[in-house]
Amino acid sequence: MARCSQCGRPLPKGDTAYRVKQGRKLFGVCAGIADHFGFSRFAVRLIALMALVFLFPAALIAYFLAALLMDEEPEYIEHVVHQ
Repeated sequence: MARCSQCGRPLPKGDTAYRVKQGRKLFGVCAGIADHFGFSRFAVRLIALMALVFLFPAALIAYFLAALLMDEEPEYIEHVVHQ
């Protein structure tokens, strides 16, 4: 989970992409990327599938690396405001 460097609290959802828990198909990577950037989940999954077909080894490695490196969506996300 991404945390504030000043106080250690969780960062707002818009600051980092998370693997989602609700509505995921495999690890939640495509849904998390779609939610973070405001794209359609279907479109991101379609692009990932096309990459898997045409760029098989690289796309597969990239997907599993993203699944390992992206944090899972936290139960709650606090809004951090520094004064």
